[in-house]
Amino acid sequence: MSAIVYWDRWQHSWGSFYLAATTEGLIRLLLPHESLDELAAWAARYLPGPSFVEDPVMLAPYRKALDYYFTDRTLPKVPVVWYGTPFQKAVWQALTLIPQGQTVSYRRIAEAVGHPHALRAVGTAVGANPIPILVPCHRVIRHNGTLGQYAGGQALKARLLAWEGVSGPWSDDFTSPSFASSVDDPGFQTWP
Repeated sequence: MSAIVYWDRWQHSWGSFYLAATTEGLIRLLLPHESLDELAAWAARYLPGPSFVEDPVMLAPYRKALDYYFTDRTLPKVPVVWYGTPFQKAVWQALTLIPQGQTVSYRRIAEAVGHPHALRAVGTAVGANPIPILVPCHRVIRHNGTLGQYAGGQALKARLLAWEGVSGPWSDDFTSPSFASSVDDPGFQTWP
């Protein structure tokens, strides 16, 4: 049985973004430099015989979420379905807990998922985040306060942080009680 992937394009002054979802939730957000061919290749890795249907109605809630973010500077919660390893999913879950207007280091994410020495693995998982912006991997910086990498490039990462009111130099003095209490919550899954 093939999986149906619904997709649509969201146009913004920052560029064209493609969104993809199943009936369960958003599965991919492609940045302006990414193409539908990349979506097809990604979907083929994770879904059985994917077929693609352009469906603006199905993707309307996700376009609305991006509209909201790029208007009000806050990230609304949307249903997402993550395809990845258990470790990647734990990292991506941790990303959703970083409050707006804050940055956190790869090291802090590694600590949050229970693997304080897995910095490179965390960096790789952050870089593989299939839903950038709405799962805010742009809020993760290096421990030394530099930006680090971003799938859309450092300029886009800096622009997103500036949009949220965070300007350099960036800080890893992140002590948000909401992040700390969230990763201590029994519902937060660390990777074994």
